[in-house]
Amino acid sequence: MKALTGRILAVLTLGFIIFASPLALAKDKIVLSLQQNPAEAGLEASCVALQLGTGLLMSEKEKAKVTIFATLDGVYIADEATYDTDPQCETINEFGDLVPVPLEGVLNGFLNAGGEILLCPLCFKARQPFDRVEDPQIYVASPIPLLLEANKVIDY
Repeated sequence: MKALTGRILAVLTLGFIIFASPLALAKDKIVLSLQQNPAEAGLEASCVALQLGTGLLMSEKEKAKVTIFATLDGVYIADEATYDTDPQCETINEFGDLVPVPLEGVLNGFLNAGGEILLCPLCFKARQPFDRVEDPQIYVASPIPLLLEANKVIDY
């Protein structure tokens, strides 16, 4: 009887390891929803979303896949004209001081860390024409697969 109980426990343990391991190794899929124009009232929301996204991408603990889903006027995050006025984000440097950093630099940091920006197709079309930032990580597509697979959605 003890041998049978031991075998059952061994099979259950092995089954748990086989089926649970891929789940433990899976990346979190995090969506940051951005709705405000960064060139207008939405600069702070854009800066925070990009900086939070970069932090999540660089976190050793999270190992997350992070996508900004730009809707409404948030699609202007991909407009070249947004960066013409050199908008500045506030960040804290290594000495704890508040310092300005160009929004374009924060955007590039997010993209270089592996982040992506999905532009809502309807919102993008409704706000045309504008010159898009040319980057393969900034794209227009249906958000449905992204949102169905997301573990977390954060709204800005």
